[in-house]
Amino acid sequence: MRGSPLVLVVASVGCATPTSPSFLAETALVVDTSDGTKVKGFDFQLEFATSEMRMPNRLVYRGTELLSPADGGGNEVTEHGIGLALYPAYAIVAPEFFGTTAASVGNSNPTSTLTTELAGPAVVRQRVDWSLDFACEGTQHAMGTSYFTTFPSGEIHHRVDATYAVNGLRTVTPGTCGRGSSGHLNAVSYWVFTAPQSANRTADDTRLPVDGDPRACASWDATHTVGVDLGTELTRFHANDTNSFIASYPGEDGGDMVSGQPHKATTRIQLSAQPQCAAATARFDRPTLTIGGKPIGPDADGIYRDDTPHAAAISITARDGKMPGGFAVSLDLGGVDHVKVTRDGPTEATDHDWYLAQPDGDRVIVYLRDELPGDQTITIEPLD
Repeated sequence: MRGSPLVLVVASVGCATPTSPSFLAETALVVDTSDGTKVKGFDFQLEFATSEMRMPNRLVYRGTELLSPADGGGNEVTEHGIGLALYPAYAIVAPEFFGTTAASVGNSNPTSTLTTELAGPAVVRQRVDWSLDFACEGTQHAMGTSYFTTFPSGEIHHRVDATYAVNGLRTVTPGTCGRGSSGHLNAVSYWVFTAPQSANRTADDTRLPVDGDPRACASWDATHTVGVDLGTELTRFHANDTNSFIASYPGEDGGDMVSGQPHKATTRIQLSAQPQCAAATARFDRPTLTIGGKPIGPDADGIYRDDTPHAAAISITARDGKMPGGFAVSLDLGGVDHVKVTRDGPTEATDHDWYLAQPDGDRVIVYLRDELPGDQTITIEPLD
């Protein structure tokens, strides 16, 4: 029945368990470390390598393997799977995509660690810290961190914080460092998928990037589509005739120089069971929220964080139009173990399975499954 208020629902933050078992069964994220590290959602699974560069090595959605396999190129730096690179000197990617070595051309001392920073059920965040030495006009050093943030909706963010050459690098010899004749260096972050049954390199303009738009998608069939947001207009799609989505960050001086400063960038994907590209990319349109009277946008990992401490109930509204469903807020509620989450406006009075809560240190993360119309208010109240 429309127009009736929702029954009050209380979530226990300490054990991260909302009152509804059906929502947990269908939506909650689980980190499984019994055999490697796997992030398991209702209809998808993201797996991480167990050795060398511990980047993702599998992404399975509704039974379909989505990541491209290695192409037999050995140590050649060619984009596969999910990773980043200083092209074509080295790549940071799971070893499954490069045969005997994950960091590729001329590398030595590659190391990485995988840490679970948020373990669900509302949001999972994995942190991969990496470093390596590589041969390029002498011995160079690179280091960085990749953060993979996963939401129950199938939205996955890859945030890169990398120093591609710690001491800086100005190249003067074309053909060294594994490069071609140009001698240019290019930092990239990429997602490369298996070839879809219906390739999005066709004239179907609903699946192609348009006029510098950093968004595009790949569609395998009517129930397997991936929307991609590269977050920058400096992009390459379907490079080397593969189903690839690559965000490019050219070096200084026309690509002849890489500074020793950290470079930060975020790309993201959205898994969708609908064939339309618009359905797969609609969740990327995240407007500003009003949280406790203050406008707040999403952080690089997609979470809306309010740093103001709250000892009483706090209201949340969509500031500019409608908020797509599947978003998360992180609040400082004084370290409480329980919260009460309610909403007003036009909604189903019998639907209680619409949110998940989990601890985030002394904070609380609440994941909201449904869209937030402009005429609706969500209230989150800390409970002792």
